[in-house]
Amino acid sequence: MATQRNDYFLELEAIGWNGVLDANRIKSDKTFVESKVIIQKAKEVVSKYTSNTQTLLESAKNNIRSLNISESSKRSMLSGFDRGMEKAKKNIDALWSLEAKTIKEFENIINLLAAKKGAWVVEGEQILFYNDGDLERFNSYIASIQNITKQQEAIQRQSVQTVNRNFDGINEIK
Repeated sequence: MATQRNDYFLELEAIGWNGVLDANRIKSDKTFVESKVIIQKAKEVVSKYTSNTQTLLESAKNNIRSLNISESSKRSMLSGFDRGMEKAKKNIDALWSLEAKTIKEFENIINLLAAKKGAWVVEGEQILFYNDGDLERFNSYIASIQNITKQQEAIQRQSVQTVNRNFDGINEIK
């Protein structure tokens, strides 16, 4: 899972995701075609890795089924895997859903900039709006992205705490 997550971030980096809101990149993207392509590719990457995660989880179950151990041990391992994955899968699904929502908010920003072309300017590293309403919409999208990030971080913290508790429990048994 960690390798897959790293691959996910590398793939996002490769499509230019890290600079999607770079003011100078936006300034040079007169028709917003490049921005929209980056957004579309990001959606495809999220979809791909969401699917890959589901495949990975199913593959883990198949690996347990193929182990050269007794059927009762397999059943026990599968039962433990299912119990452990019950909450973890909800968290994993929530993280991918939040990732898709993040991309949607970035898409909202790009759509706003495209629709309001001429109603904003790039100065230095900032996008400045001539209209307070447009600025408020832009800021609401940014605030939504920040909120989504906080939700993702909370889920990740909770997952780490669960793993640590489980390891502590295993160590106490020894």
